[in-house]
Amino acid sequence: MYRLLQSFRTPLALTTNLRNCSRQLPGTSELSISLKQTPLFRRCSTVVNSKTRVLYDGDCPLCVKEINVLKYVDKNKRRIDFIDVSQPDYDPKNNCDISYEQAMGVMHVIGPQHQIYTKVEAMRQMYSAVGLGWLWSFTKLPIVSSFVDRAYMWFARNRLSLTGRQLECKTGSCKIGDKEE
Repeated sequence: MYRLLQSFRTPLALTTNLRNCSRQLPGTSELSISLKQTPLFRRCSTVVNSKTRVLYDGDCPLCVKEINVLKYVDKNKRRIDFIDVSQPDYDPKNNCDISYEQAMGVMHVIGPQHQIYTKVEAMRQMYSAVGLGWLWSFTKLPIVSSFVDRAYMWFARNRLSLTGRQLECKTGSCKIGDKEE
């Protein structure tokens, strides 16, 4: 039975609306967002401090609401640095070399020991850092985990159109707005 449940945890095929998304930064060439498979955990050595760092899309209204709730919960303890990757000054070198494309593809959290978590595991780590890990603990159950992983990837592929940035997505390829000042 365990092997049967594990078979449902296979990675999803990532033929997505986001595959062709790009944004043009001033003074740079066009970048493509990719939802390539990334490991759920790896380490890096380029993080400046030992706080948990959450990389999020500041142009995503739903993402910003969730981050604001976490900022409110964390306001006095300041256990998390929230890094908006949509800002022109986002620097991958300060964030374990996580590129804009990678950060826009799936959620990334850099743990206090310089571990990099992605996707649902990143959500678990983010909530655990503010003391709300119990909200996501049920997602570790095998059957639930499979469903949540698939639901997360569906959201990651479709979040631009789900959050009101679908005008450019009608043809199947999205264009993320320029960040010009």
